[in-house]
Amino acid sequence: MARHDSWKRHRQNLSPLTQKEMNKAFVEKEKASGFYQRAAYFHKDVLAAVD
Repeated sequence: MARHDSWKRHRQNLSPLTQKEMNKAFVEKEKASGFYQRAAYFHKDVLAAVD
């Protein structure tokens, strides 16, 4: 995904994305996918099990 984005930017003569920008895009995508909610629930279950 990121590689394709950088290639598109290259084709348009834009500077390549910085690592920071890539990380930000990745985090936004993960949030949108609900990954964080699932991870949070899992974490809560683990903490409850440890108690």
